[in-house]
Amino acid sequence: MDAAFELLVGESARDGLAAMEHDIRVRGRLCWSVGPVAADAMRGYPWIGLPSGGIHVIGQIERDVQGVLVVENADAFQHVCLRPDVTDTWLCVWGRGSTTDGVVNFLRTMNDLPIAAWCDLDARGIEIVTELAGRLGREITPVGMDIELFINGKQYVPKNLADSLRVAEKMTVDGHPAVRDLAKAIVASGGLGCEQETLYEAVPPALARELAKLE
Repeated sequence: MDAAFELLVGESARDGLAAMEHDIRVRGRLCWSVGPVAADAMRGYPWIGLPSGGIHVIGQIERDVQGVLVVENADAFQHVCLRPDVTDTWLCVWGRGSTTDGVVNFLRTMNDLPIAAWCDLDARGIEIVTELAGRLGREITPVGMDIELFINGKQYVPKNLADSLRVAEKMTVDGHPAVRDLAKAIVASGGLGCEQETLYEAVPPALARELAKLE
């Protein structure tokens, strides 16, 4: 990212981004341009990194997408980035495993588009979807987070099982309505979870079809 930012704005990333938190990794039909130089999110392989603060203070963003898909985990994000059936029409954004200010502020610039989120099928994943919808103040559609996937998937024991159970119990009441049943299933399991990486055969092949319903 340092070299790309230096090329675009004429100063080092260390100097220009001293007060900015991180890069925003994206893949899809989006271009950030500063003068004659552009960062094209379809040309970078498998994604490009945009400065989380710099894109709001310099240059111009152009996009031609039907919606935005936020993916929680880095490996799952990269896996989706390699699927042209998704990235040809939707912008794929790495959620960085949480609701960071940089990602939230970037998504606010996409307020005219549908936004979907694919997270781990665990208490934290439900919490991320819920927090994201709350911070944006708009509808977020969970995808690939069906209760059947959790029940039939490969479940794991979180490092802090008691905390996972506590969060899941809270999410059965306060969580995003679309995943409250998932939260109940997690509570019934005692706090177990199901990671995105174990669902590659089931979720990514169906993403384009599911996302098309939101357009």
